[in-house]
Amino acid sequence: LAEYRSALVFPELQPNATLIALPASAASPLGIRAEFTLKDATISVQVRNLVGLNYTTVPGLLMPRALTIYGVRWSFWN
Repeated sequence: LAEYRSALVFPELQPNATLIALPASAASPLGIRAEFTLKDATISVQVRNLVGLNYTTVPGLLMPRALTIYGVRWSFWN
């Protein structure tokens, strides 16, 4: 799973009515996603930002390094 985020500039209005630009850096976080199905259950594992890039999507909001998300979903009935 490859993502690309281009550099972006957010405008911010200062109290003295001047407009400044806050930059958010470009990044290409790499991730892995896998799902395994056993009968009616599905086990999913997702690793985001595998290489641990430091990047921001909004100025001042640093995204987490490597993030692992996992879960199980199933269906059951009579």
